Amino acid sequence: MKVFALWLLSVFSVLCLTSRALALELPTNTTPSLSVSPELERVKEEDDDNIFKHRDIYFLSGKPDTKVQFSLKLRPLKTENLFLGYTQQMFWRLGADSSPFSDINYNPELYYEWVIDEHFVRFMRLGIEHRSNGKDGPTSRSVDRVYADTEMGFGMGKYEVNWNLKLYRVYDVDWVNNRDIINYMGWWSTQFKIQGVDSLYFPRKAEASLAFYPGGGNSQKIGNGALEMSIKYRARLFGFMPYLMVQYYYGYMESLVIYNHKTHSYRIGFNF
Repeated sequence: MKVFALWLLSVFSVLCLTSRALALELPTNTTPSLSVSPELERVKEEDDDNIFKHRDIYFLSGKPDTKVQFSLKLRPLKTENLFLGYTQQMFWRLGADSSPFSDINYNPELYYEWVIDEHFVRFMRLGIEHRSNGKDGPTSRSVDRVYADTEMGFGMGKYEVNWNLKLYRVYDVDWVNNRDIINYMGWWSTQFKIQGVDSLYFPRKAEASLAFYPGGGNSQKIGNGALEMSIKYRARLFGFMPYLMVQYYYGYMESLVIYNHKTHSYRIGFNF
């Protein structure tokens, strides 16, 4: 009962944290109210147009623990595609006494995005990011790197295929506590994703993705990398918006505190 109550509380917390980002995905009525001036409406629209969902936001439970992620990005300049991104992953041992977090990973970043084309090359990004677990002492982990990121895709009727390629350059790590972390991080990663919609009986959407992160400083140690697969499915019955999500992870670097331990995890839950 305690675990179930904590699970419900966690889902509610994630919903509260992401409600504003999710609202941005829904169509809104931009017609000025009769009681509000057009200038005020414009300012309100600008206020809502500077925070977005960044990466996946989800709550997943399974083996070996519960994994929670939320991710948002801000655009500080309205006329420029400069973004401040923030992603946080939490590894939660819900079934253990006192339900502790075994690790929390923080990932702030700053990047500029060029929108190229909607039909093949979608965008290109140049950025800098920091990833750490915020701890001191022997369990402290951190890595800093610059990156270039691009995504390409094409549509096939009700289906869409996307391919993402990201190139990295590590320029600093915690040389005391994780000096060998670069052995588990390559200089590139890639992701393939296919998604489709169907509305024969009711609106449905499904998405499958496969991500590969080769290991080794020069990506030459494939066995030191990781593989992540996920499937998302949403049937919008009764207005229910979250996706049902299944995720499988095999390899290193899922959690920073045990970056050099191979993990074999599978979880199921909701993607918001």
